[in-house]
Amino acid sequence: MSENFVELALEFYNRFSGHFLERYSIAIQQLSLITQPHHVNDNETAKNFRTFRYSINMKQPAVELLLIFLESNNLILFIKIINSHLNIYINKSLPDSDNFKIDVGLTGSNLSEISQINNEQLKLGKLPLNPLLVEQMERFFSNAIPNKNSIEPDNADDNDSTNPANPKALQKVFEEIKETDINSPSPQDIPLPPLRD
Repeated sequence: MSENFVELALEFYNRFSGHFLERYSIAIQQLSLITQPHHVNDNETAKNFRTFRYSINMKQPAVELLLIFLESNNLILFIKIINSHLNIYINKSLPDSDNFKIDVGLTGSNLSEISQINNEQLKLGKLPLNPLLVEQMERFFSNAIPNKNSIEPDNADDNDSTNPANPKALQKVFEEIKETDINSPSPQDIPLPPLRD
């Protein structure tokens, strides 16, 4: 399609897309939107197929037969396409064994999960604070704010909420920052770097 072979590309799609509908319906649906050469650059699925390599499992005899067929029919261009766009995992184990279960599909992308991810609710609230920080701050406030039973110095001004050194004012601000709401994302949903020890 990107080389302006529009009719041939559409004919190819119409001829072979039905074979993949059961397993790759989302990708096939997205590729059906490509009807003009400029659509290739706008379509995310097409960009993924052009950017990432596709992984497949094959047995050694199948790979050898494929290469013999391509060489004997002078289809060297297909070998170049295979080398640049596919990751072929040659598997010597039986199909039912655990060793045979290698991810098949685009490397770096899972098309079947894209629509599920797009349908999930986006949470844009405040990120919950690190539990270690909360624990340290609560310990600080318990030590910095005198107990009601203890005698406070006469120069302590509890009403000065603008004083940044006032522990009660800091505690009030910290409690506001610490609060999460329904739109707060889970820390596991955000790819943050690991904390330093």
